Amino acid sequence: KRIVPDKVSLEHASPKILLSTGSAPKDFEVYGTNAGKYTDDMEKTLLGRGTYDLNGKSSLQQFNLKAGGKSFNHTLFKVKSNYGEAYTCIYRIRIHGSEL
Repeated sequence: KRIVPDKVSLEHASPKILLSTGSAPKDFEVYGTNAGKYTDDMEKTLLGRGTYDLNGKSSLQQFNLKAGGKSFNHTLFKVKSNYGEAYTCIYRIRIHGSEL
């Protein structure tokens, strides 16, 4: 289904229950696309950038997106950095928006 995305929710385990927080996502980008299959050179639209706050009030954090009224049938979530590990762990990503 095509949606006009307006928010993304990103969730990581609470730092209170982790031995190490280095694998938490930090900087990220969200793209919208109508391409049928992922390729490095597929046409995509940047919807937003964000920074996950490891010490935020909640392990579930929401960020605004700007689709400019465009609808998409796929989204791409790209992690740009984390808090120090060689890998990144994400518990849950949710895209919110209006269905067409």
